[in-house]
Amino acid sequence: MDEKKSIKLDFWKCIEYLRPKAAVVICLTVLLALGGFLTARFLIPPTYRAELLLYASNSGGPGAAEPATLTASDLAASKSLVDTCAALLDSRTLYEEVARLSDPDGGYKSWHRRVTAASVEGSEVFRVYVTDRDPTRAAAIANAVAEVFPGYVSGIAEGCSLHVVDRATVPEERYAPSSAKYAALAGLLGAALSCAWVVMSGLAAELKGSAACAAYKGR
Repeated sequence: MDEKKSIKLDFWKCIEYLRPKAAVVICLTVLLALGGFLTARFLIPPTYRAELLLYASNSGGPGAAEPATLTASDLAASKSLVDTCAALLDSRTLYEEVARLSDPDGGYKSWHRRVTAASVEGSEVFRVYVTDRDPTRAAAIANAVAEVFPGYVSGIAEGCSLHVVDRATVPEERYAPSSAKYAALAGLLGAALSCAWVVMSGLAAELKGSAACAAYKGR
């Protein structure tokens, strides 16, 4: 019981320290949030993301005969091809073929970080994302992937047919950094630091006053 009481008293003691300094805490929080927003908006170079939509099938392609009915195993096999295609995006051979048509920045070492894939709600359709500081180059790289990736996949994964649904367009809005995210993180940091500073200052003042009082009584 005593331990719970002391914890409650400590909490309210912190509230007592913070209450008269609420304006200071709010000002510091707003200033740091504004600083985070301006940093993300004007100081950090933006990156853009181009998007490519593809469809993976385990059929022989558009000219092949389609089965009368699709079984659950056919759908499962088609969906597993999405994981296979996503893994093949990291290959050095694909990078070299894409580099002939475009000019990826950063070389092969940054290729796997800048080119990613994600399935659309677990279907056979998946998206390929290309991030770059130049929006035009991001779209050019994505469309180069559209040119060489279907043939590259069909030459490695037997029975896999990859079709381009939508080609990439030049992105108009930045992908990163997020100004709102930077502002929120900086604001939370400002609130935490300012609260800690106010509480520590109050504790130091109280300890100093207690020590002075004890010294006065000891005379």
